[in-house]
Order: sequence, then structure tokens, then C-alpha cells
Amino acid sequence: MYFESILFFAAAASSLSDKDEHDAVMFVQSHFTPKVFEICKSGAGKTPASDYDSALNGWLKKNGRAVRHGEHIMRDAAKQEGKDFERAMAQQDDEAMTQVKAYSPSELVEHCDYLLSVVRSEL
Repeated sequence: MYFESILFFAAAASSLSDKDEHDAVMFVQSHFTPKVFEICKSGAGKTPASDYDSALNGWLKKNGRAVRHGEHIMRDAAKQEGKDFERAMAQQDDEAMTQVKAYSPSELVEHCDYLLSVVRSEL
């Protein structure tokens, strides 16, 4: 899945504690998941849009501290690597959305169902 490749600052990732790496993943998940859920809500499968909204809102509420810490970790990693954080995230965004939009209808339903189950499992 695309957000497992989110530690695009690989050199910095090797020096992260397990908690910092977890929080960085949580930040990226918080960044991409709403965008993917918007695609899912636009007609992929039979899951009501409100299910995506409810799961995401609950997830963000529960994991807000980790997400904020993860953003800090990612920004620091970008700075250490001499990368523009906003540009790198935008590039990752484009690549992820291109991947999601290339799914066949059945793959998209499967992906949406899977992502929803991941978010719900982390509530």
C-alpha cells in the first residue's frame, strides 16, 4: 500500500525510534486517507459515505497527538535531507492518487473496504 512507502526520507527513517516511525506513518495516513475516502465515497462499493466520515473522524480524534508528532518528525526528516516537505508530500499525493484512480472498479471497492477496515481497527 502506498502509505507504507511514506518514509520517503529513508536515511532519516533508519534513525527513528519505533514510536517516531509509528507516528510518522500515522501522520501520512492522516494526510492520504481523507483523499482516498473522498474517492471511495463517490460511488465505490455500497458503503455509505457516512461510514467513511465516522471512521475517519473517530480515528483522527483518537490519534491526533500521534499525527501531530508524526508531522513534526516528517518535517524534521525533510529538513535533514534538504528536501522541501510540502513539495515531497505533494509528489507523494500525486503518485498515490494516480495509483488509486488507476484501480479497476472492483480493485477500488476492495481497496476502499480494506482502508476502511484499517481505520476502524485503529479506533
